[in-house]
Amino acid sequence: MRKLIIAVIAVVVLILVLIFCLPYFVDINQYRGEIQAQLQNRLHRPVQFGALSLAVFPLRVEAQNVVIGEDPRFHTTLPFAQVGEMDISIKLLPLLTKTISISSLTLKRPQIELIKDAAGVWNFSGIGRPTAPVPGAPAQTPSAPAPAKPAAAPAPASTSARDCLRIA
Repeated sequence: MRKLIIAVIAVVVLILVLIFCLPYFVDINQYRGEIQAQLQNRLHRPVQFGALSLAVFPLRVEAQNVVIGEDPRFHTTLPFAQVGEMDISIKLLPLLTKTISISSLTLKRPQIELIKDAAGVWNFSGIGRPTAPVPGAPAQTPSAPAPAKPAAAPAPASTSARDCLRIA
């Protein structure tokens, strides 16, 4: 009975050591394209991020300097969100088979640009849903010249100052 207890403790310690060493054996940057594609597919927005690192307890990928693009229906040069750090919770078993399965996102220090268009639709309402044209929104004319990028980005022409809110 004593040998069985020692064997169980040894197996548990070995598993814990392997889990703590996982960030040193797995180069999470090799999954950068897959992580970015999954985030873009789930958010239906362009996503860019800087350095990636793997952390344990809970198992997650930490992404630095994340930029989540704006819904194309809202004509603005500003991104929807700029995030200092984002924790991407992933599942362990798929990672062991060299695939990534994202279970949740946690944004740390986000700066979010909230915009409401003339139809009363907020830019955050399309997160996680494919973009569709806004009913009643004027169609864009391709011959119209592109506005120059201003130094201080004002609200889009289709919104008023009271319909924009920046959270920092």
